[in-house]
Amino acid sequence: MVDNFKVLDYNMGGEQVTKEGYAMAPEFNYHIAPISSREQLGVGVFHRVGRVLGMVGSIPPHPHQFYEWVVVGKGTVYSTVNGVTATLTAGDIHVTFPGDIHSIVASESDPPDYDFISVELSDPNLISIMAPIVIEYGSADSRIIRSERIKNIVASIIAEANERAELYESVLNSLTSQLCAYTVRKLRNVHISYSQGVSGAESLCYRIMNYINTNIYTIRKLSDVCEMTRYNYNYLSNLFKRVTGRTLMEYYTERRLECANLHLAEGKHTITEIAEMLGYSSVYVFSRAYKKHFGISPTEYVGGK
Repeated sequence: MVDNFKVLDYNMGGEQVTKEGYAMAPEFNYHIAPISSREQLGVGVFHRVGRVLGMVGSIPPHPHQFYEWVVVGKGTVYSTVNGVTATLTAGDIHVTFPGDIHSIVASESDPPDYDFISVELSDPNLISIMAPIVIEYGSADSRIIRSERIKNIVASIIAEANERAELYESVLNSLTSQLCAYTVRKLRNVHISYSQGVSGAESLCYRIMNYINTNIYTIRKLSDVCEMTRYNYNYLSNLFKRVTGRTLMEYYTERRLECANLHLAEGKHTITEIAEMLGYSSVYVFSRAYKKHFGISPTEYVGGK
């Protein structure tokens, strides 16, 4: 049973809202972040690396452009990925993927300690290693693993980032490669919950949705899903509509604009940058699509925050 769990939503005002109707900004008894902004290394860009002790409150929904590992040392944390909440306790490791919308809520009765690593891979070998699990392990509860080896690698990355000793970059590159390899190996043994009790058509549609979710920043045409599934586009489009009640284009459009809205709420990127990140041909095309979906323009939304 989830104790005092507050369901998060992201409204048009960009405020984090709970069932009780008030925001709960995160607080920590102790927090280190030797990497707290983008740092380019050989394997990719590290966005965040750190450790928190005694977290209280919540981290609101935010879009990922990176892989992230959350390793729980003690306590209980509720990690929500794309609307699905997983309960994590001591020893659990939760892996999240590029394209995910992620939020974290700390248990009020059992405040958590956890380590975290967020890295946007650019190494082609590591990208190809991780790509299959991104498609197959979409559900939040199918990405919970337990591994002392992975836990120790994450702790070593945090220590290296904090110490900045000789050959720092070489060590971090090596540790990240190991982290990816051991994660893939471990996830292969995880029971995929969504495969139980669903038809072949439903399973295929689930994989399509997960492909769109995790490639939201790189898809430039929806026919790309054909390469992943080896079916032609018309067949996939008709199947998706029959099973989900929405067209592929509707799902892709909604998912892309949902990510755009979270980026606008974060305020880290301009409207033009967000349009480019999400593959719109121009900021004008993006603004028109945004207004059609949300009823106001991106400029009006940002100005009204």
